Amino acid sequence: MSDVNTIAGFIDGLNRAKSWVVVNEKMIMEILCNAIKDVIPDIKGRLGYPYPHNPANKIVFYSEQRSKALDNGTEGAIDNRFRLSSIIESVFPELEYSVDDHFIYLSEKERVELIKRLNEYKGSMEGDK
Repeated sequence: MSDVNTIAGFIDGLNRAKSWVVVNEKMIMEILCNAIKDVIPDIKGRLGYPYPHNPANKIVFYSEQRSKALDNGTEGAIDNRFRLSSIIESVFPELEYSVDDHFIYLSEKERVELIKRLNEYKGSMEGDK
């Protein structure tokens, strides 16, 4: 371990902090996937860069079924206008700019159900404090 007052010490501290961030991001991603899977059964998450021009690391959600529906122009796939990442951010504003999705849109009924599920998880987390 390096002396904390040297650049090597600061780099060491930075690398430790990055590792801790990744651990927390993965846990958040797993918890959110568990909450979402009742609404979107094939939901998956990954950590990474959603777009080449945006270097921010994010928790990105995707669904093969929803992507295929969007690619095939399935009626209602985009008309619903409730984006998954926006719904997550509405319940967990602390995650604003930290989550994204691969064009996953939910119906009003799905949106209401997902908000209910996310609030249950939020409530159980607040009870653990």
